[in-house]
Amino acid sequence: MNNIKNLSFFGICLAFVVIALGAWTRLVDAGLGCPDWPGCYGFIVFPTNEMEIAVAESRFPMYPYDINKASLRLSTDILLQLLDSLRLY
Repeated sequence: MNNIKNLSFFGICLAFVVIALGAWTRLVDAGLGCPDWPGCYGFIVFPTNEMEIAVAESRFPMYPYDINKASLRLSTDILLQLLDSLRLY
């Protein structure tokens, strides 16, 4: 019974974090920080070096690469997937 309470509390707290990050993502206009899903610009995580950034910009020329928006969008997606996986328990 105690495990169910702890898991429920963790899920509620995580839901509030996901809601806050989703709002922040919307306010800083990072909704298209990663134009494709899952992943980001065709990579598992957002591109970090110059070669990956050049590949990302050639794959999606309509969406200029911004690491701040991409990292915020991808972190929100990862936390949302973690929250979604909690319902399996």
